[in-house]
Amino acid sequence: MTDAIGLQRVLREISDSVNPLRGVVHAAMVLDDGMIKNMSMDSWNLVLQPKILGAWNLHNLTLGQQLDFFVLYSSATTCIGNPGQANYVTANYYLESLAKYRHEAGLTALAISWDAITDAGYLAREHELRERFTSKLGIKGITSRQAFEKLEKLLLSDNIPHAVVLKANWESMKRTLPIAHSHMFKEIMHGVDENDVYSGEDILEILDGLSDDEKQVVVINMLVVELSRILHIAEDKIEHHKPIQEIGVDSLMGMELATVIGSRFSVDIPLMVLANNITVDSLASRLIKALYSEKDDIGVSPISTVVIASSLALTHAEELTGEDMEKMVEDIDEGIKINRHLPR
Repeated sequence: MTDAIGLQRVLREISDSVNPLRGVVHAAMVLDDGMIKNMSMDSWNLVLQPKILGAWNLHNLTLGQQLDFFVLYSSATTCIGNPGQANYVTANYYLESLAKYRHEAGLTALAISWDAITDAGYLAREHELRERFTSKLGIKGITSRQAFEKLEKLLLSDNIPHAVVLKANWESMKRTLPIAHSHMFKEIMHGVDENDVYSGEDILEILDGLSDDEKQVVVINMLVVELSRILHIAEDKIEHHKPIQEIGVDSLMGMELATVIGSRFSVDIPLMVLANNITVDSLASRLIKALYSEKDDIGVSPISTVVIASSLALTHAEELTGEDMEKMVEDIDEGIKINRHLPR
């Protein structure tokens, strides 16, 4: 696809045949994942060229032909992000933009942001990546049969340039991806059952009237439930007295834990605290103290700084150290302070 001369030759051969070209499906994909700060130009080109240059060549070389369809395979990661795939998300976003460009020019075009197709292709072979989609991002995935059925319906629909096909676990996504709380998901998330999701005010009601020891037990149990979900291990395997790193929490999981604490407890927990051999017991004590402190003293907010930072990191990075996250939080705080003093 990236060889315009070779592609032109193939298209000419098709035009000279008995059956002329009636449609295009561009499904090329190359992956080279990694932290964005470590990606070389070779890594970017390796991923971008098959999708971007390939799509552009197909667009240019089929101008003037009467096509029934021009389908571009994108990915749902353009909507929700995926750690370590900045180059892949960028390439797919270009395809969606190209489809809209063609549509505005009166040309047939359809970009589909596909869910993870679990029983065929790359994800069927790459179990680790499939697990990341299904468990970390709240994506259930679809079968190839379901994908073809959706493709048929979309091709028969009223000439739309872009569609998202995503079978998501919305409850899980709302818990683990702060982007799910953004305006773009407002209508989807409205009405999502979150009976198992609590807030800082709910927790204070639960703790009201309990002794200090009882409060400690309740908050520990809440943290154990979250850690069990993040680590994918049984709750009884989580030892309260051990540093969370010793039970398997890495820096990315720490970001997820900080996000959950920020959104559910309405408490900012610095990433350095989570990275500094904190135990479940000591974390519970810190949360209880913060819950009963004055809001102005602990910086409680509906969307806390650590939630913002964790959202950015979970979406665009694979591994950050505690120091990296602390610097990011400081930068965001500084930006907020500056913004407050700007003229309106």
